[in-house]
Amino acid sequence: YQLASVYPLSRSYYDGEFGEKEAWGFKREHYLEGAKNALTLRLSLLRYFYTIFFEISQNGGTFWRPLFFEFPEDDEAVKDVEHTFMVGNALKFTPILQSFDGEHKVMSYFPSNSRFIDIVNFEIVEVNGNGRYVGLEPRWNFPLIHLREGSVIPYQKFGESMTTDELVSEHYTQLLIFPDRHLNAEGTLYVDRDGISLREIYTHSYEYYRITFSDKMIRIALIDGYDASGKLDMNQIVNNITIVDAERYNDTDFACIFDENMDSTPIGFVYNDD
Repeated sequence: YQLASVYPLSRSYYDGEFGEKEAWGFKREHYLEGAKNALTLRLSLLRYFYTIFFEISQNGGTFWRPLFFEFPEDDEAVKDVEHTFMVGNALKFTPILQSFDGEHKVMSYFPSNSRFIDIVNFEIVEVNGNGRYVGLEPRWNFPLIHLREGSVIPYQKFGESMTTDELVSEHYTQLLIFPDRHLNAEGTLYVDRDGISLREIYTHSYEYYRITFSDKMIRIALIDGYDASGKLDMNQIVNNITIVDAERYNDTDFACIFDENMDSTPIGFVYNDD
């Protein structure tokens, strides 16, 4: 389930010979919890996945990427690095593919001069100089997935959605930001109505945004597609922005948003020491 959670097309085929295929068929509670969390992660990241799919459809490229695709300056990233890979240009995934006891760690390669943060426990892995293998604590309850520094990714809270259509069309979009050493980050966001129909592509009625973070300011700019007006669908509304590794912003005492006329509206924010 961990590996399948980031497949471009994730579907279970079954011939009926080896027990139940559904996640709730697992008899051991920790396996059940792990399968549930992996699927929840997948659904929460669908907006990020759809953004990658859109960019590939327009410009070519791949959904899964070996590390050397994103870090071509690291010669070691070409050599037998098969058990960790990038999903898009922002997420590094290290699935658990074998049994581990409490004394062993998962060895995951991190490229030269890179910096990543675990999106579950927010531990940072920083590599200065040559790339190296880092021992990660294996966990069954949630995949090992790291966000690359300088990245902004969209996500949606899974909640009580029963279908993909419901999730991507009826839930607010949220942003996760991990600034780089220079306190900058950027990403993109593709928004359509339901994540299913191709009508928006053919009629150019989708929305494609560039998101930049710099000097404590976030800018969301439409760079392609249709400039929506009037009442917005829920998935067109960003209702939460989370900045991780935010200790450098703990002196912030005010936040606001600006409209197209540069009129400001104060907004609430919370700083968490953890």
